[in-house]
Amino acid sequence: MCLSACAALAGAHAPALAQSNNDKAALVALYDRTGGANWTTSTNWKDDTKDIGQWHGVTVDGNGRVTQLDLTGNKLSGALPTELGNLTSLVSLKLGANSLTGPIPTELGSLTGLARLELRNNDLTGAIPSELGSLTNLHRLYLQNNELTGSIPPELGNTYLGELYLDGNRLTGVVPANLQKLDGLETLRLNDNDLTGPIPTWLGDLTALEWLHLGGNRFTGSIPKELGDLTKLTYLSVAGRVNREPGDKSPRTELTGSIPKELGSLTKLTVLDLGGSLLSGPIPPELGALTKVTQLYLRENRLSGSIPAALGNMSSLQYLYLYDNELTGGLPENLKNLTSLYHLYLQENELTGTIPTWLDDLTSLQVLDLGDNRLTGSIPSELGSLSSLRTLRIDGNSLTGAIPTALESLKSTLNRLHMGGNGFDDPAPSFLGNMTNLRELSIPESGMTGNLPSWLTSLTNLYYLDLADNGLTGGLSTLAGKAASPS
Repeated sequence: MCLSACAALAGAHAPALAQSNNDKAALVALYDRTGGANWTTSTNWKDDTKDIGQWHGVTVDGNGRVTQLDLTGNKLSGALPTELGNLTSLVSLKLGANSLTGPIPTELGSLTGLARLELRNNDLTGAIPSELGSLTNLHRLYLQNNELTGSIPPELGNTYLGELYLDGNRLTGVVPANLQKLDGLETLRLNDNDLTGPIPTWLGDLTALEWLHLGGNRFTGSIPKELGDLTKLTYLSVAGRVNREPGDKSPRTELTGSIPKELGSLTKLTVLDLGGSLLSGPIPPELGALTKVTQLYLRENRLSGSIPAALGNMSSLQYLYLYDNELTGGLPENLKNLTSLYHLYLQENELTGTIPTWLDDLTSLQVLDLGDNRLTGSIPSELGSLSSLRTLRIDGNSLTGAIPTALESLKSTLNRLHMGGNGFDDPAPSFLGNMTNLRELSIPESGMTGNLPSWLTSLTNLYYLDLADNGLTGGLSTLAGKAASPS
């Protein structure tokens, strides 16, 4: 009686034991093919005296089946073994931040209980397997920062994804329409690939989205107004890449048309980046309703018209980048309400009028760039009270008069000063020699004559000096051994 009962019990455990042995074989294959001897930590791996649940990074269930495998940042190298597809009880697979190469095994599509797959920050190549679309329980997929190619598999729309990270690869083609089935998607990052075609209007139906990053691709067409329906969004970017050099063939989002006023409905946004494209028309005043936005990037477009006064209502704004557009008019006084502003980049537009005295209300300002506009008048002495200012660029305007000595008050903070291409009475006053934290000083095309100013020897932290296209004589060697005369 006991013998038959024990035999039955042993028979019941046999399948579980066999499956556990399969799991062990899969783990051994992973160790052998990814340089296990060189892993950062490999405690108990391949030690037959230890259960696999005691191996570093391995979690098992009551039947000894592997449910979680976490070897993040553990110096794995080489290709992933196909045997990983035998870990059929796996719920979480985390192998990110290693040096894995080769393709993603199609066999991972057999892991039907998998909820999290993390292969980010490796050197994986080839296409994203369509078999991953069989993972109907998959909630988080992190494949960012690899060398993956091909198109985004439409089959991913058959999963349960809440977070999809495919950024920083070499993916091509359009955003597949089947992804619109992911109605629980909260994060979608497709940025920095080579995706083409229009930005899909159906993205506006994914109303659970909180983070949408599409920048650094080759999208064309306009920004869909339907994105204004994504009222849970805290981050939105469709930007091109910043500061592309001549001949740079990296992706640029070449979107055209105007900025949809409907984006003003996204009142939970903290970051809005529409820069580096071909957008035209005025900046919608409706953006002023985005009172939680801390970063607004509309740089490097073809935007025209005046800067809306309503932007002064964006009370949380810390970074405002409107440079390299076709904006006209003066700086609206309402901007003085942006008392949290750190960076104000307005260069390379067609702004007119004078530099406002109310800029001194922006007491947190660290960068003020008004270069290459059409500003006139003199530098207001009030700028000297911007005690956090590190960068001041006013070059390439039509400013006149004296450079106020009040700027000397910035000597403990200012490290970049660009003032060339204006018509100042004295473009290089001697008090500049007291501004010993300067690392960049640029005063080209300013009508300077005679010898180089002797006070330059006081600027011991200077690494960039531009005095080109003046009438100066002598070289820097003529200053050697001379005492500085900053006063």
